[in-house]
Amino acid sequence: MNNQPNINSEASVDVEKVLKFCNVKSEVNFADAVPFWKQKSAKKICEGAYGEIYSFSNVDGTRRILKCIPINGKHPMSSYQNISLVMAVPDIISSKLLSDLNEGSIYVAPNFPMIYSINLVQDRFPELLMTAWWDYKNGPDRLKDPTGHPQPDKYPEQQLFLTIESSYCGEPLTRNILQNAWLGVSIMSQIVSALAVAEAAYNFEHRDLHLENILVQNTKAVSLKYTMQNKHFSVQTIGYHIFIIDFTLSRIYHDKNVYCIELDGIIKKCESKEPVDNIWFDHMSMYKIMAEYSKSQWDKYMPITNIIWLKHINENILNYLEKNNPHFTKLVPPVDEHDQMTAIRLLRKWNDCILQHKSATDLLQNVILQDNPLIFVHQ
Repeated sequence: MNNQPNINSEASVDVEKVLKFCNVKSEVNFADAVPFWKQKSAKKICEGAYGEIYSFSNVDGTRRILKCIPINGKHPMSSYQNISLVMAVPDIISSKLLSDLNEGSIYVAPNFPMIYSINLVQDRFPELLMTAWWDYKNGPDRLKDPTGHPQPDKYPEQQLFLTIESSYCGEPLTRNILQNAWLGVSIMSQIVSALAVAEAAYNFEHRDLHLENILVQNTKAVSLKYTMQNKHFSVQTIGYHIFIIDFTLSRIYHDKNVYCIELDGIIKKCESKEPVDNIWFDHMSMYKIMAEYSKSQWDKYMPITNIIWLKHINENILNYLEKNNPHFTKLVPPVDEHDQMTAIRLLRKWNDCILQHKSATDLLQNVILQDNPLIFVHQ
């Protein structure tokens, strides 16, 4: 069954122009795209909507991530329909542009993966990745990730794959234990700041920012620096660097062009889902809320979608902190600004007012930058 959304009918996509801008090498083989001779090991870590994610370790000890998506056609031994290259364009250009924010000048946000290479590979699936594929299929992680992609080495030798090689950015937020309420404040501060910078730079909307698309990595850096035109500020990390990933469903504007896909197909799949007590805990409900604003005009700039996902994230962080750390709700009034209950109160305050704002930029300027002991604004 083909569940893929369609490219917006009003969007005119010059694929060759995008590939050139993003320095995409075409029709290379896997050995050229990813120098396997430098690697010690590879591990499949999860499956996305259309592709698979592998991590690999180089002989020098560094770690990288490889996103691998079959492009065009269908799997020869199943009904699985691959996405078209045009459908992959928003992911390609968003990955490139957001990576650039790590080293920008007018706009800086260090919360997006660094992209090292993007390639269109025409080759049979390599043995190294197939070994990782089978280890994943037969391993315990399979129970946590029920999505099933067909066996990639059954594709013909002329099959096209999109590969995106990026920096290793840690583990999903859902797999990390929040034992410090101030880490919750830092996570929200980092995510809101990054989305606000991306909005200002590219009219960016993520549109799929569930907890699995937020990665958490240990860091020795005390703080992270951000720039929005003439405003410079820092966010304390509390020992963790947050990364935002997966731009398959994102909307971005660059060089007078809008890049996005329609999400009506995804919305339709969500309609049959049973209602939940608190919709903000359930990421599937976020697509339906976005649909109410879009009215099927997905090329339109709607930064309110970032607010919708920020509400989802904040609700889940608060719920986790209070459910797994019941002593937080019993703490006496704070003695100093870094008391845990102070952080809980701050997250609750944000939770109550998030939906009063129309964009991450608005939320940052009017809420997150105000009375937040983890943020320092540089003069």
